[in-house]
Amino acid sequence: MIVGDTGSGKSFTALKIGELLDPDFNAKNVAFSPLELINLIKISKPGDVVVMDEAGIQFGARNFMSRSNKILSGIFQAFRFKQIILIWTLPDLSMIDITARRLLHTYIETLGVDYKHEQTVVKWFDVKIDRWTGEYKHVYPRIMTSEGPVVVRVVRFGKPSDDLIGAYEEKKAKTFNEMLDNYEKVLLGEEASEPLKKRKNKGKKLEEEP
Repeated sequence: MIVGDTGSGKSFTALKIGELLDPDFNAKNVAFSPLELINLIKISKPGDVVVMDEAGIQFGARNFMSRSNKILSGIFQAFRFKQIILIWTLPDLSMIDITARRLLHTYIETLGVDYKHEQTVVKWFDVKIDRWTGEYKHVYPRIMTSEGPVVVRVVRFGKPSDDLIGAYEEKKAKTFNEMLDNYEKVLLGEEASEPLKKRKNKGKKLEEEP
């Protein structure tokens, strides 16, 4: 799970990790809706990386919490069963409930972009669950060096390849334009239905008059 403010590098971090872990990773591995994510689950192989990008935008925070959390745990279980790596980006971890959080392995918080070096700076946490108390917590990872264990508090990721960025931006623009078109159709439909409702109500009143 990758969380952070708008423009802090969440999506590019997810794409870069995808490239590092999966040699076949490309923009087709990125989903922008739960339905697209489910379709990717069906066709993905063990070891594949799938990114669910900016999930909350598709629903809005309130709708996301009430609707998607009902299937989120099932989706996480499906990824475990198929041995697929899921990278999920969200503005805020509170958008998913505690049950789904317990299924996470890693929590990444983007701190911002170092434009000079073209890197995203993040804090990386391993998710730990106390199986006795059920306590959920995230801790900094440790790596072994010649001088002993070292706590890793900050990680830097370079930007994804230019080809991946171009394909991703094109797909994202197409997806969000389609989303806006759908919103426009809904709004136009509502506006068009208002005069019809008024005419129907007026007709009912005329019928009721003696």
